Amino acid sequence: MVILLVGMMGLRHEVGGDWVVYLSYLESIQGESLKALLTTNEPGYLFLNWLGANVWGGIYTVNTLSAALLVWGLLAFSRCQPRPLLAMLVALPYLLMVVGMGYTRQSVAIGLVMLAMAAVFHGRVWRYIAWVMLAALFHKTAVVMLPFAFFALRRNKLLYGMLMVLAGGLLSTLLLPYADYFVQGYVANDYESGGALVRLLMTVGPSLVFLLYRRRFGFSISVQSFWAALSWSSVVLLLLLLWFPENSTAIDRLALYWLPLQLMVLSHLPGIWVFKGFGRSFGTLMVVAYSVLLMLGWLLFATHAHAWLPYQFYPWVWLWS
Repeated sequence: MVILLVGMMGLRHEVGGDWVVYLSYLESIQGESLKALLTTNEPGYLFLNWLGANVWGGIYTVNTLSAALLVWGLLAFSRCQPRPLLAMLVALPYLLMVVGMGYTRQSVAIGLVMLAMAAVFHGRVWRYIAWVMLAALFHKTAVVMLPFAFFALRRNKLLYGMLMVLAGGLLSTLLLPYADYFVQGYVANDYESGGALVRLLMTVGPSLVFLLYRRRFGFSISVQSFWAALSWSSVVLLLLLLWFPENSTAIDRLALYWLPLQLMVLSHLPGIWVFKGFGRSFGTLMVVAYSVLLMLGWLLFATHAHAWLPYQFYPWVWLWS
């Protein structure tokens, strides 16, 4: 399954809304010095492009390595859930198909953030911080996930205070220089993202389920606090979207880091009492049906679905060209 997912995302041909943009981005790096690129902002994704442009494989190397990092994070995160395959299925309609094939650079950051979240399940909060910092090398907005480490360490006040100082410094160092670009690109231009409200509701719904029934998930206090903080913050994002609809693209892009919340809650859903009396199989079938309807709905009715259809596989296109 991992090989299939990485292959489909990495070896796609002219699939995704920003295909031309990423291709021009790759071409601009051809012949550039690796040392110079590594001193720029977000050197992680630049390094992948340098490999594709100057070593081998072009855009397909970039996309395959990006897909591998996303699927690695998804696999590690799913293994922390009671139903790993169900978590991966929930990821398919939007996280893998749309984000993985459309927002390539940010999808790598999301994959690394999922590795960070997997570390929280194992009580390794320092590893969470390290993965988030690494994710910021691919997309600096990933640092918005850094403060949530506080909630996983709520009982250790000294460490909590040290983390606050560390996070404040990192946010200032990493995010503020990027703020002008982010504001100019998404806020000042009043870009609006079609369907942002629906996509955010897809996260807020599971968030409310967790907040109502979080004691039934069987988490430790620190893990429960971490996911509760994420759940409440997703509600805050929804309120911000309702208050500032003209900035829906900026909020929509930040909300992508909350997508793992859907995977966590929906993979637990068949085992909590919401489906009591119907059996766990019924709950699983409901989650599967939801995922199928979500995928069909996006492919049939989304404004930009045409950029994904028809799907083209590069080896197949190359053989017949």
